[in-house]
Amino acid sequence: MNTTIQELLSHSYVRIALAVVGVILVGSVGYYVVASSPPALAYVAATRGAINEDVIANGSVSPAENPDLAFTSGGRVTDISVKVGDTVHAGTLLASLDVGVQSANLAAAEANYSLLAAGPRSVDLAGKQTAVAAANAAVNNSYASLSSVIAGDLASSEDAVHATDFLFGNFNVVDYPRINFRSGDSEAADQAGQERGALQKNFDIWNNATESLTASTSPTDLDTALQNSINELIQMRQFFDDLAAAANDADPALSSTEIQTITTGRATVNGLILALQQEQQTITNQKLAAQSAQDALNLTQAGATPQAIAAAAAQVNAAQATLAQGEIIAPFDGTIAAVQVKEGDVVQPNHAAVSIVPNGKFEVDVFLSEIDVAKVITGDTADVTLDAYGTGTPFAATVGTVDKAPTIVNGVPSYKVTLIFATDDQRIAAGMHASATIHAGAKADALIVPKGAVVDENNQTYVLVEQGGKSMKTPVTVGLIGATSTEIISGISEGDSVAAV
Repeated sequence: MNTTIQELLSHSYVRIALAVVGVILVGSVGYYVVASSPPALAYVAATRGAINEDVIANGSVSPAENPDLAFTSGGRVTDISVKVGDTVHAGTLLASLDVGVQSANLAAAEANYSLLAAGPRSVDLAGKQTAVAAANAAVNNSYASLSSVIAGDLASSEDAVHATDFLFGNFNVVDYPRINFRSGDSEAADQAGQERGALQKNFDIWNNATESLTASTSPTDLDTALQNSINELIQMRQFFDDLAAAANDADPALSSTEIQTITTGRATVNGLILALQQEQQTITNQKLAAQSAQDALNLTQAGATPQAIAAAAAQVNAAQATLAQGEIIAPFDGTIAAVQVKEGDVVQPNHAAVSIVPNGKFEVDVFLSEIDVAKVITGDTADVTLDAYGTGTPFAATVGTVDKAPTIVNGVPSYKVTLIFATDDQRIAAGMHASATIHAGAKADALIVPKGAVVDENNQTYVLVEQGGKSMKTPVTVGLIGATSTEIISGISEGDSVAAV
């Protein structure tokens, strides 16, 4: 049976069903249109105001001072002055090693410094002055007898020369006398005659010069006379050398007496040369001794130089430092927590020997990401809460140090920041868990927008600015980031409407 649409519509229940379907269809279409349309943006104006940027971190309380103390040198422990539970003050000797050698070295260094710093003693000056006087007296005595020594030596040498006169002919010849025997060494014979003639002419000159020397003659003139006398004696020795050469080749041969006269004369002159040279060296040595004694006196009178005193003081400091390496001194007030050594133990350097819990001086170490640590500097203030007292009891602190090198914490590079409590508080104890709010930056007058208005996308930071009814993506430079707002350094101006996404 065929039923038409009109017939169906004639039934009331069919019309009701169609109406319900129509309502559902219209509602679905309306919901789709609304859901698929973008939401309307709420805009707010960029304004100027105060902003604070905080960095949040967690850590634990630890003593501000290293509680573990150690000897900085090795050795045998000779004394333990404290026990666990003792209260000690900074500067208290806690333990020591055998430092006998170091103590002796310090005593020697201090004695040397005291001696130099005190200046010369009168007894030292007197001794040096006596040495100078004795040295000068020796020089003066040598010079006082020098003129008579020179005169006697020249007289002896002249006698030795005259003893050979019987070997020569006429001394009144015009040029020089000749030997009175034949010699096969004609050159030596002729040379001996010339030298004898020169000596004859010089005897009077030498004698006059010697006679002019007196007790008042200056040391310089006496030194000259001494050297001239040595030179003259050397001339005489050359005369004897040439005369001996001629005599040894005489024909007929000379008698042994004649030869002995020549030999004796040469030996006499040679001995006189050596004696005067020795006298010359003696005077030189005496002068050097006198100068050395005077220098020593001058040095003693001047006392130690500032450099020498400073060097001696440095030796004292070094000896004190070495001695201190064998002692453990309490660096701060506190309570002895542990004693890890006993008397008689042989310890190695830098091994913990005594532990002290400091009185009231604590800090908190927190670890920040590389982003957060860039915001923190030494001196920033912070508020620290301890789990033991709850968030309602903050303790003031400041940033003491910021590490420049990372520390791996749970596999992540982190940077340690040390917070130092502003005041000592007996409620704070080592090991307590702490939460820190570091006030990394603050400005009283900054251009700010809601924190949600700033979008980071593909390494670009921007905000949506309303322009002509449209939202324009505008790049910005961000400054401080607060809990609810962000500082805009550049990109927009005060009053610009930005979407508070």
